[in-house]
Amino acid sequence: MIDRTSPSRIEGLIKPRARQTQVLRSMLASIALLYSAGRPGAHLAAALGIRISKDTLRNLLR
Repeated sequence: MIDRTSPSRIEGLIKPRARQTQVLRSMLASIALLYSAGRPGAHLAAALGIRISKDTLRNLLR
């Protein structure tokens, strides 16, 4: 029988059940601050190959 547990995490890189690494979250927060979140920030993130909505960027500023 194959053990189907999740792979071990590197300490400090991501929190349990996190969808974003701390580095990605920091980068997205910088984009949100620079472009006041919203559509321009989402377009820049998309140009960088990161799929994120304008609303999610706004939530990062909270």
